[in-house]
Amino acid sequence: MLLGKKGKLLLTIKVIFLLDLFLLIGCLPKAVINSPAVEATPIVDSTPKATSTIALLPIVAQTTVPIESSGVVLVNENFNDRSYAAPLSYYTGTAYDYPINYQQNESDYSLQFDHSNSGSSGIGTISNLENYLEDGIYFRYWVNYPESYYFPGDMGTFDNLKMLKIAGTSGDIEFIYKDSAGGGPKSLQLYWNNSIGDLGGTRTGTVPLGQTLTKGVWHKIEIYIKIAAPSVVHVQIDDYNVYQNTNADINLPASGYTGTQQFMSVRAGNSGTPEAGHGIWYHDNVTIISGGGDLCDEEPPALKAATLITQDDFENGALWQYLEHWDIYDSYLFDEWDIVSDNPHSGQYCAQSKSPGPDVWTDDSVFTHSLPLDKNEIFIRFWFKASPNLSAWWAQFMRFFGDGGDLEIGMGVDGGGGDILINTGESTVFGTTQPIHTGWGDFLSSTSWTEYAVYINYSENELYFWKNAAHYNLTDPSFHSIPVNWQHKYSRFISPIYYKREITDGGSSLFWVDDFEIWDGIPAQ
Repeated sequence: MLLGKKGKLLLTIKVIFLLDLFLLIGCLPKAVINSPAVEATPIVDSTPKATSTIALLPIVAQTTVPIESSGVVLVNENFNDRSYAAPLSYYTGTAYDYPINYQQNESDYSLQFDHSNSGSSGIGTISNLENYLEDGIYFRYWVNYPESYYFPGDMGTFDNLKMLKIAGTSGDIEFIYKDSAGGGPKSLQLYWNNSIGDLGGTRTGTVPLGQTLTKGVWHKIEIYIKIAAPSVVHVQIDDYNVYQNTNADINLPASGYTGTQQFMSVRAGNSGTPEAGHGIWYHDNVTIISGGGDLCDEEPPALKAATLITQDDFENGALWQYLEHWDIYDSYLFDEWDIVSDNPHSGQYCAQSKSPGPDVWTDDSVFTHSLPLDKNEIFIRFWFKASPNLSAWWAQFMRFFGDGGDLEIGMGVDGGGGDILINTGESTVFGTTQPIHTGWGDFLSSTSWTEYAVYINYSENELYFWKNAAHYNLTDPSFHSIPVNWQHKYSRFISPIYYKREITDGGSSLFWVDDFEIWDGIPAQ
């Protein structure tokens, strides 16, 4: 599990709300809707697509999963042909499978639902589930809540988002995102009736998601359930193991869980529905496999072996000390930060750049740390937010120092065509001395919290980039890479070397950084 503020937040004991008390005494919530029979015919969008007022979202590339020879693929749908068929069905808040709205991004499509119309909009169901629970069933799907979406916590209320609900005569199986604060759910509650009639799973307790269910990015949900003894429950969010129980003791028999069952997101009604324009969310790439075993992805051993070099979440507040986390390099690179509680990415504090001083070099706000030369991988990620009017004459976002030359990321922001560029004096590294595009866009426009991640792999001769990634691999929509020819390893990292120059308006020149981490490889996710 990752260190720092995310870990601290996710491990914080959640307040037990009245809903939890009801669950504890056995008053399990009932199905939100009565499910009509699902038609065994394709659901096809035959109408012209309406023009969307929401910015187009990147669509997750359809990926494959390992399937055992005994497994039966019940659903494998990416919606690109704007159709789907039973046993898959969706309740839109109006009716089953009507109206179905498809969101287009180039040639790809995803489903669009709107909780502003109904808290039930987007319930995904599968029919005849009792036929598959005994031998085990695997669900995988993707969701995206854009920045404009209001989670219940954003509305100042407590509520749930259900990721799975299977209702039966002997009790329900429910997995629920717990959302008691703004910014997105951070934990998950799981429960079911066990063989002695008590609640199994986490009961009223919760487990951390591994990261907040952040907005504006695609999140991968994976669930495996097997009722036959020994019962198994396995849940992953973005390849992070949220919960795994190989002796879950789910009350038998599977025949008690009949009919059409929910497997995906429904918004509970405690907080009401968000106002118009703040309830739209997206769903894509659903895969459901019966009898194929637990197909939830496991991180390769190499990913789990990564070691944290340094991290800073600034949660010491006024007691924060720069040298507890960072180095001093040369006379002009030193501590120029204020630790503030004004809208941090997570927790209570973040780092705010100081207003420019008389010397743009010595008064710049930077972090720097040495890098190990005996490692073949370096992974760096942090969250960044710019003032709405932030500008720069010449700015660097990152800089790697080495014996053979420097690697400068961000050179030419003022003339880079809206993209962060890479520049190096070594023509052998990229085969050119001309700037190379990262695909990150212009960091000066990141006026809301944005995660940037860069990964150097000396063995593979590749430089990788992600922006607001759901997970750090080649299938993430934000992934970019650049082939390189490393001539040496870098011994030091500095970010951001900003060069604020002659800006005199302190309010316009500020930017913020939070949740900074440097690893010697990609960490377990």
